[in-house]
Amino acid sequence: MQLFNQPPPQLGNQYDDDRVLRSLLARRFGGRVPAAVEEALRAMGELAGGELHQLQLADRLNEPRLVQWDAWGNRVDAIEVSPLWRRAERLAAEFGLVATGYEPEYGPRAARRP
Repeated sequence: MQLFNQPPPQLGNQYDDDRVLRSLLARRFGGRVPAAVEEALRAMGELAGGELHQLQLADRLNEPRLVQWDAWGNRVDAIEVSPLWRRAERLAAEFGLVATGYEPEYGPRAARRP
Protein backbone atom coordinates (compact mmCIF):
# COMPACT_ATOMS: atom_id res chain seq x y z
CA MET A 1 0.00 0.00 0.00
CA GLN A 2 1.34 3.41 -0.96
CA LEU A 3 0.64 6.49 1.08
CA PHE A 4 -0.06 9.79 -0.61
CA ASN A 5 2.77 12.20 -0.04
CA GLN A 6 2.74 15.74 -1.36
CA PRO A 7 5.77 18.03 -1.38
CA PRO A 8 5.34 21.36 0.42
CA PRO A 9 4.76 24.47 -1.69
CA GLN A 10 7.82 26.35 -2.85
CA LEU A 11 7.20 30.07 -2.86
CA GLY A 12 8.93 32.55 -5.10
CA ASN A 13 9.02 36.31 -4.81
CA GLN A 14 5.52 37.14 -3.61
CA TYR A 15 5.52 40.52 -5.37
CA ASP A 16 6.83 39.31 -8.72
CA ASP A 17 4.49 36.30 -8.67
CA ASP A 18 1.37 38.38 -7.89
CA ARG A 19 0.18 39.52 -11.32
CA VAL A 20 -3.05 40.99 -9.91
CA LEU A 21 -1.25 43.14 -7.33
CA ARG A 22 1.24 44.46 -9.90
CA SER A 23 -1.61 45.25 -12.32
CA LEU A 24 -3.60 47.05 -9.62
CA LEU A 25 -0.59 49.12 -8.57
CA ALA A 26 0.21 50.04 -12.17
CA ARG A 27 -3.36 51.26 -12.68
CA ARG A 28 -3.34 53.09 -9.35
CA PHE A 29 -0.07 54.87 -10.20
CA GLY A 30 -1.21 55.82 -13.68
CA GLY A 31 0.65 53.17 -15.65
CA ARG A 32 4.00 52.87 -13.89
CA VAL A 33 4.80 52.02 -10.27
CA PRO A 34 7.53 54.38 -8.96
CA ALA A 35 10.95 52.68 -8.83
CA ALA A 36 11.37 53.22 -5.08
CA VAL A 37 7.98 51.63 -4.37
CA GLU A 38 8.63 48.71 -6.68
CA GLU A 39 12.10 48.14 -5.22
CA ALA A 40 10.71 47.95 -1.67
CA LEU A 41 7.84 45.68 -2.74
CA ARG A 42 10.23 43.38 -4.56
CA ALA A 43 12.49 43.16 -1.48
CA MET A 44 9.50 42.43 0.78
CA GLY A 45 8.21 39.87 -1.73
CA GLU A 46 11.55 38.08 -1.67
CA LEU A 47 11.54 38.00 2.15
CA ALA A 48 7.93 36.80 2.28
CA GLY A 49 8.46 33.97 -0.17
CA GLY A 50 11.90 32.97 1.07
CA GLU A 51 13.42 33.51 4.47
CA LEU A 52 10.27 34.56 6.34
CA HIS A 53 8.26 31.69 4.87
CA GLN A 54 10.87 29.18 6.03
CA LEU A 55 11.05 30.77 9.50
CA GLN A 56 7.24 30.73 9.76
CA LEU A 57 7.12 27.03 8.91
CA ALA A 58 9.61 26.30 11.68
CA ASP A 59 7.79 28.60 14.14
CA ARG A 60 4.18 27.78 13.23
CA LEU A 61 3.26 26.31 16.64
CA ASN A 62 4.69 29.24 18.59
CA GLU A 63 1.63 31.49 19.06
CA PRO A 64 1.71 34.82 20.93
CA ARG A 65 0.86 34.36 24.61
CA LEU A 66 -0.87 36.71 27.04
CA VAL A 67 0.90 36.94 30.40
CA GLN A 68 -1.40 38.57 32.92
CA TRP A 69 0.59 38.12 36.15
CA ASP A 70 4.28 38.08 37.04
CA ALA A 71 5.86 35.61 39.48
CA TRP A 72 4.96 37.87 42.45
CA GLY A 73 1.29 38.26 41.63
CA ASN A 74 1.55 41.71 40.04
CA ARG A 75 -0.65 42.41 37.04
CA VAL A 76 1.56 42.86 33.96
CA ASP A 77 -0.72 42.18 30.93
CA ALA A 78 2.15 41.54 28.53
CA ILE A 79 2.02 39.71 25.23
CA GLU A 80 4.98 37.42 24.66
CA VAL A 81 5.82 36.83 21.02
CA SER A 82 8.39 34.65 19.30
CA PRO A 83 11.61 36.01 17.78
CA LEU A 84 9.95 35.69 14.36
CA TRP A 85 7.14 38.05 15.41
CA ARG A 86 9.74 40.54 16.71
CA ARG A 87 11.63 40.28 13.42
CA ALA A 88 8.42 40.99 11.46
CA GLU A 89 7.81 44.04 13.65
CA ARG A 90 11.31 45.38 12.88
CA LEU A 91 10.86 44.74 9.16
CA ALA A 92 7.53 46.61 9.16
CA ALA A 93 9.29 49.61 10.72
CA GLU A 94 12.30 49.38 8.38
CA PHE A 95 10.09 49.25 5.30
CA GLY A 96 7.76 51.96 6.67
CA LEU A 97 4.67 49.87 6.00
CA VAL A 98 2.33 52.23 7.82
CA ALA A 99 3.96 55.56 6.99
CA THR A 100 4.56 54.95 3.28
CA GLY A 101 0.89 55.31 2.41
CA TYR A 102 0.88 58.83 3.85
CA GLU A 103 3.94 60.14 1.99
CA PRO A 104 3.07 63.43 0.27
CA GLU A 105 5.15 62.50 -2.79
CA TYR A 106 2.31 60.21 -3.87
CA GLY A 107 -0.06 63.18 -4.13
CA PRO A 108 -3.74 62.22 -4.47
CA ARG A 109 -2.81 58.53 -4.12
CA ALA A 110 -1.55 59.07 -0.58
CA ALA A 111 -3.89 58.34 2.30
CA ARG A 112 -5.38 61.35 4.02
CA ARG A 113 -4.12 62.15 7.47
CA PRO A 114 -6.81 62.28 10.15
